[in-house]
Amino acid sequence: MNNTSSLAVAIISAMITPALLILGSASLVATALQRLTRAVDRARAILQLSDEEIKRQGLTLEMKKRWLERYTTRSLLAERAVTAFFLAVGTLILGCLSIAIDRYFDGMLTWLPVSLTIIAMSMIFAGAYLMVRESRLATLQIREEIQYPAEKKI
Repeated sequence: MNNTSSLAVAIISAMITPALLILGSASLVATALQRLTRAVDRARAILQLSDEEIKRQGLTLEMKKRWLERYTTRSLLAERAVTAFFLAVGTLILGCLSIAIDRYFDGMLTWLPVSLTIIAMSMIFAGAYLMVRESRLATLQIREEIQYPAEKKI
C-alpha cells in the first residue's frame, strides 16, 4: 500500500468516530421526539376535557391546571433537548469535515476537529441533562395520576 492510500485510510478512520457519535445522537433525537410527542398528546387530551367531564371523573380544576403546566414544562424540556441533539449532530458533521480540512492544511488545524467534537459532546450532555429532568417530571406525573384513583377508592 502506498503512502497516499494509507493517508486516505487514516483520514477516513479518523472521520468514523464522529460518524458513530452522530448515530448515537440520532438515537437520542428519536427518543426525545417520542417523549415530546407523548407529552403534547397527553396535554391535548386533558385540554379537550370540559369542566363538567373533569368533575365527573372526580378531578379538580386545579389538578387539570397543574397537570397541564407539568406537560408544558415537559414538552419545553424535550424540545430543548431535541435542539441540543440536532446542534450536536451538525457540529459533529462539521467535525468530520474539519478532519479532512486539517489534513489538507498538513495538520495546522488540529485544534479545530478536537474543539468541534468537545462542543458537540457538551451539547449531547446538555440534551441528556434536559431529558433526565423531563423523565423525572414524567415519573412524578405518572405517580400522581396512578395515586389519585387509588386515593379516590379508599
